[in-house]
Amino acid sequence: MSTNRWRVGLAATLALTGVGLLFAEPALLAATVVPLGYVCYGLVSRLSGSPQLRATRTFDPAAATPGERVTVRLRVENTGDSVLPDVRVVDRVPGLAVVEGSTRTGTALAPGEAATVGYTVLARRGDHEFDPPQVRLRSLAASTVWTTELPVETTALTCRTPARDAVTEALLAQFGHTEDTRGEGTEFYATREYRRGDPMRRIDWRHVAKTGEFVTVQYRDEQTDRVAVIADARDPGRLPPAPNHPSGAALAVDIAQRLLGALDRASVPAAGGVAGLDPEARLADPSGIAWAGADDQPSRLLGSVRGHLDSQPGRTTAPTGTGTPDEARVVTRPDGGLDATARALLDRVPTGAQVFLCTPAVDDWPVRFGQALAERGHELVVVSPTVAGGDDIGLRVARVERRQRLRLLDAVGETVDWTPGDGLGRRES
Repeated sequence: MSTNRWRVGLAATLALTGVGLLFAEPALLAATVVPLGYVCYGLVSRLSGSPQLRATRTFDPAAATPGERVTVRLRVENTGDSVLPDVRVVDRVPGLAVVEGSTRTGTALAPGEAATVGYTVLARRGDHEFDPPQVRLRSLAASTVWTTELPVETTALTCRTPARDAVTEALLAQFGHTEDTRGEGTEFYATREYRRGDPMRRIDWRHVAKTGEFVTVQYRDEQTDRVAVIADARDPGRLPPAPNHPSGAALAVDIAQRLLGALDRASVPAAGGVAGLDPEARLADPSGIAWAGADDQPSRLLGSVRGHLDSQPGRTTAPTGTGTPDEARVVTRPDGGLDATARALLDRVPTGAQVFLCTPAVDDWPVRFGQALAERGHELVVVSPTVAGGDDIGLRVARVERRQRLRLLDAVGETVDWTPGDGLGRRES
């Protein structure tokens, strides 16, 4: 597409030439050199033919987990034979927060050269389809502008809860019962070769009668079936800290489901629950919780809850000026006791169970609930996903308050401050 930038020069050239010829005035004819020079410059600097460009886009990692940072690289190469003096590229992101870098660049490209646009987005669960990048070319004199969309083979970023991941495996190895331990339980585990000193009651006499070989029976430790994973999906955690960021509640449900999957792979029966659902929701009871015992596929329950949360409309961001919304602070009854949700959960947790509490800790409810669990003798592990956000005063105050809550929880159990996409790190006192 040509611009009108040099048409004034062409008009001036023609006018001066006509007047000079009409009046036979050499000075006017000589004056036409100036506008004619501009016209010639514009013609010489036009883009030759149709520019040839090729674009490729890559994601690192190619398949992300919710809350993980993904590096996007868009490479635009000049595959033609002419120099492109002004190339402007814009990659179009489909509703994901750009937390680092820029989605656009401007440069000049010689034949065979390429420019790369690099930036980082924060992944949210789902399939995110990227639009073709937009490219605008200008000639050296800006007399020609050429705009197009470049086809790219890689167009979608997939964000899913992984079937297996090192983070939850490491978490359970550090704090949980991930191995099929052998002890004085009642469930058959395995047999091994008899060793001197093994109790006579552990010898498999039927095997001895059949084969003449002495073997010892081992049983599974009864403690391995007393584990509960609870996700905090209450309203205060559903407010994303910034547009297009995952909420703390969504991250808590995600890490809880991953923990249940890791426990299942380790053959450790575990119950699972979610706090803070709408009491009228299909999955919830009147107190707003959903619960599934070890035999009721709790991982599938959390998957259904996560889909329910994804479909719920809500505010775009947390309110500014305060660290947490006002309603988030009202977490207990006037007499200081636990609310109905916490009491219902305490009634569901098996006696003596180790509890993994997954919570963004945006208000005081997890502290009250964690203290109540500890008072009942439960071994507590708090996994708190860090919710990425901006740096305004309200969010900075919220981060300080969250660190203080984790310190209080650290006094009654173990706390893990988890940044999605990174490894696990114990909270440092």
